[in-house]
Amino acid sequence: MASLKGFAVIRIATGLSGIAIPLILVRWMSVEEFAQYLIAVSAISIAGIVSGFGMDRVLYRFLPEAYLRNDAVFARKLIGAAFAPRVVLAPVVVIAILTALVPLRAQEAMWLPISLSCALAIIVGLSEVVGHAASSLMKFQLQAAIVFAGIIVRLAVLCAISLLVGVLKLVWVLLILVGIEFLQLLVVGFAVVLPVLRRMRIAEGGGERASWPSWRALGKMALSNYGSYILGLPWQGSVLRVIVGVHSEAAVIATFGFLQTLADRLKQYLPMQILQSAVEPVMVRRFAEGEDLKVIIGQLDLLRRVSSYPIIGLAVVFAIAGDPIVSIVTGGKYTDAGLLAALILLGLAASTISSVLWISSSIAHEMPLLLGRFALISVFLFPVMWIAAKYCGGLGVAVVAMLVSPMLWCALRWSSSKATAGTWDWSKDLRVVVLAIALVVIGKSLVHDMAAIACIALAGGAFFVYAAGLVILRALRRKDLEVLKELLATSVLAKGS
Repeated sequence: MASLKGFAVIRIATGLSGIAIPLILVRWMSVEEFAQYLIAVSAISIAGIVSGFGMDRVLYRFLPEAYLRNDAVFARKLIGAAFAPRVVLAPVVVIAILTALVPLRAQEAMWLPISLSCALAIIVGLSEVVGHAASSLMKFQLQAAIVFAGIIVRLAVLCAISLLVGVLKLVWVLLILVGIEFLQLLVVGFAVVLPVLRRMRIAEGGGERASWPSWRALGKMALSNYGSYILGLPWQGSVLRVIVGVHSEAAVIATFGFLQTLADRLKQYLPMQILQSAVEPVMVRRFAEGEDLKVIIGQLDLLRRVSSYPIIGLAVVFAIAGDPIVSIVTGGKYTDAGLLAALILLGLAASTISSVLWISSSIAHEMPLLLGRFALISVFLFPVMWIAAKYCGGLGVAVVAMLVSPMLWCALRWSSSKATAGTWDWSKDLRVVVLAIALVVIGKSLVHDMAAIACIALAGGAFFVYAAGLVILRALRRKDLEVLKELLATSVLAKGS
C-alpha cells in the first residue's frame, strides 16, 4: 500500500515537472525551431509505437511470472526480443517521417537534427523496454523515481542555458535529450534490471525449469496488442501534430503542437488514466462473480465524469481568455490561440468516453467488436481529418479528432453492445455543455476591450460559476462522490491483497 502511494506521488510530481519542459521550450526557442522540435518528437513517439510490436503487454504479462519462478534465461530472452525491433525499425520510421516533411533543399542543412532524432528514437525505445521490464520485475517505484530525476536534470540544464545564453537551439535541445535519456537508460538497466536478473539466475539453479508458451504464441499475443495500438495511432497527439505539419506553416505547427503537447501531458494524469490499472482488475473480478454489468459500467462512467467535467471547465476559461493566457505563457510569440486551446480541451474531455469503452469492452469480452467498429470509424474519419487539416489547419484537426469517441459509442450502441450500457450519461453531459456554452457567450460579451489581467480574472470567475453549476444541475452529486470513494477504496484493498 505504501509503495503504491509513493508511486502515485512520484507520478504526479513527474507530470507537473514534465509540463514545465514545453513551457520553457516554447518561450526560449524560435518559432521555426520549436515547430521542428515538435515534429521530431512526434516522429520519435510514432516510431516508438510502430517499432514496439505490442511487446509491452507481453512483458507485463510474463516477466512477473518469470520473476516469481526465478527463470532468468526466459526473462533475458523476452527483454532481448523486445529490444530488437526498436533498434532496427525506430530510426527507419523517424527518417521516413522527417525526410517526407523536410523539403529536399533543406535536408542537407537538417542532417544533424535528423541524425540526433534517429539516435534519440533508438535510445527512447530501449529506455521504454527497460522501463517496462523494471516495472514488471516489481521495481516500478524505483524506475519512476529515476525518470523523475531525469526530468529534473533536463529542466535544470534547459533553465541554465536559457538564463545564460538567452536562447535555446534545436540541436542543443536534442543533444540534451539524447544525453539524459541515454544516462537514464544506463541507470535503469544496470542499477535496477540487471541486479534483479542476476539474483534470479543465482536462485534458478535450485528450482524446476518452467514451461512457457512458444515464441509463436507470444508473437500472436504481441500482434493482437499491436493491432489495437495501430488502430488508435491516427488519433494520437503525435500523429495529429505531424498531419498539421504536412499542411501548415511553422507558426501554426508550433501553436497547435504546443497546446496538443500540454493536453497529452494533462491526459496522462486524469483520474481515469491514473486509476485505470487499479480499478479495471477489480471490475473484471466483480463481473466474473456475477455482478450486473450495467452497475459496474455505471461506476466507470462516474469516473469518466469526474475526469471530463474539470476539463470542460478549463475549456470555458480558454474560450473566454485563451488568447491573453497563451500570449503571456509564450512571451507574446503566439496569439489568437484561445479557440484552438478550448477545442483541444473539449477533445480531451470527449476522449474519456472511448477510455471507458475500452475497459467495458474488455470486461464484457467484446474487444473484437470494438476493434472492428473503431477501424471503420478511423477509415472514414482519417481522410476527413486530412482534408480539414489542409483547409482549416489545427482547428479542423481538433474538431474532427473530437468526433471519434462519440462516434465509437454510437457505433457500438447501434450494434447492441453490452459494453455501452451505462457508459455515457449523455443527458448529464448535455446539461453541462449547455452551461459551458452559456458561460462562454456571456464571458465573451463582457471581455470586449478588457485588459488582459481583467479578462483572465473574469474567466477564472466563470470557472467557479461553472463548478457551482455542476452542483446545481446535479451533474455530480455527493452520493456520486461517495460511490467513487468506495470504489477506489475497494480497488486499493484488492490490489494490496
